[in-house]
Amino acid sequence: MTEIRIRFPEGRKKALTLSYDDGDSPDARLIEIMKKNGLKGTFNIMSMLFDLPEDHVKERMRIVKEAIFNSDNEVACHSYNHPHIAGMIKTGMIQETLNDRLRLEKEFGRMVRGYAYPYGSHSKEVEEVLEMCGIAYARTVHAHESFVLPQNWYQWNPTCHHNADIMRLADRFLNGDPASAEDPYLFYVWGHTFEFNHDNNWNKIEEFAEKVGNRDDVWYCTNIEFYDYYQCFKGLKFSADESIIYNPSATDVWVSFGGTKEPVKIPAGEIVKRG
Repeated sequence: MTEIRIRFPEGRKKALTLSYDDGDSPDARLIEIMKKNGLKGTFNIMSMLFDLPEDHVKERMRIVKEAIFNSDNEVACHSYNHPHIAGMIKTGMIQETLNDRLRLEKEFGRMVRGYAYPYGSHSKEVEEVLEMCGIAYARTVHAHESFVLPQNWYQWNPTCHHNADIMRLADRFLNGDPASAEDPYLFYVWGHTFEFNHDNNWNKIEEFAEKVGNRDDVWYCTNIEFYDYYQCFKGLKFSADESIIYNPSATDVWVSFGGTKEPVKIPAGEIVKRG
């Protein structure tokens, strides 16, 4: 049987996404850097901040909301109060998740299906609660410094925090790894934007974005866009000999067959016959 691997939109082999937590006014500066370089990502917000009465918090969240609205980025959950959620009873986990999702969907007027674990707090029970509450994926804080695709959507481990050696990783990502030449790559960076102010290193993310951005061979996506595209790939239907492929989704999907140089497009709702 032929090895069939996912390829990203337009047949690309590489994808890149970012994920930033809490919801803070420096998000706006990062979003401008991302726009300039064609990057996209996800902003995980503890929505309790929208309900605090202090003027400085209201202004902070006005800036965050406006920046996200004026971009192509995703908004995702980070729990309502940002607790160590794995230590809570189950009803508390449900309330934290649903209250956050409901508040964000009301605030932004869009469906919210993503999540980042507050403090990285995670357990199997939390995963079960997230799935019950309509959350499609959840990001951890456990970096692996590689470009592998997730195996468990509720333990989606990033490539690295932005304070890692991201320029070295960028070189590896862009130049490719001969040992895994056929495998797709996902570069996933996470962090908090307030850290750039605290560490005085905005230049680091600016240099990174300029290096990896605006390239034709990289798919720049949000977390949920990546998840949804992967589900469309997994939903492809094959005949027994793999010569007929049906794409039941509403999204064009690209695949690679074995050592084929050129990826093949399986159009939305269509059947493709090989050979």
